[in-house]
Amino acid sequence: MKNCHEDEKLQAAVGKRVRITFFDGKASEGILQVMGMNNGYKLECPEGSVRFYKTHVKKLEIRYGG
Repeated sequence: MKNCHEDEKLQAAVGKRVRITFFDGKASEGILQVMGMNNGYKLECPEGSVRFYKTHVKKLEIRYGG
């Protein structure tokens, strides 16, 4: 059974460096991780971690190169 908090595009980017723009207009860049069953996602950034659900994401960009 699929977890209702999972998203195919986010799942494909887990473990990769990404830039996420949220619906409130803020953006963060870091390594995307899954929080666990029904707990959404976590972005490990240099300034700390950002926790969120798929519904908070407006745009997802995979960053290549450093």
